[in-house]
Amino acid sequence: MSENYATSPATASKPAPASSSSPASSYSEYSSAYVPVPALIAHGFLMTFAIGLFLPIGAMVMQVVPWQKKVSRIHAPLQAFALAMLVSGMGVGIYLGVSTSKIDYYHPIIGFIVVGGLLLFQPLMGLYSHLHLRKTGARSNFAYVHRWFGRIMVILGIINGGLGFMLAGVGSPGVPLGAVIAYSVIAGVVISAYLAVVVFGTAKQVAHPKP
Repeated sequence: MSENYATSPATASKPAPASSSSPASSYSEYSSAYVPVPALIAHGFLMTFAIGLFLPIGAMVMQVVPWQKKVSRIHAPLQAFALAMLVSGMGVGIYLGVSTSKIDYYHPIIGFIVVGGLLLFQPLMGLYSHLHLRKTGARSNFAYVHRWFGRIMVILGIINGGLGFMLAGVGSPGVPLGAVIAYSVIAGVVISAYLAVVVFGTAKQVAHPKP
């Protein structure tokens, strides 16, 4: 594997290997650069917990918690906290991407789409849906868009986390194999639980539709 995010100063002076026509190899070909490992770890930590744990839990709360005030007391605060972590993680990610001239790679681009979509659209759609429900007692079309857009972005973000490990270089400083395995297991469990809740909630709504 060629240089990656965690390239050491000793290897930074070595020339980059020749390009390959394989998509997998072209994705793992990086320019020579040195990035502090703590920044790499911080980015992975923030994004993993935000999109791999807090956002899915906040979404599942809406399906499994029967409390009437769950939106204002659990869902909204938890999602706001997760969004703050996402913005912080994206800031570190931009630093990594610019420092290594990899801001135009698949992982950063997908990250911009996910974070941008969640930050710009989800809060507004969620707020409008909540106010509409309180005022009319009925769900608006934005409620369904809010729900499904969020689900798609979360799953896309979790998948993008795997691409992030590829870009950083599995086994390199700051990206131990154990962390990749742990992320894969947690991501699998979270996605499975998330999909189970979605299927159960959708089936319940079809069987007992609300106005």
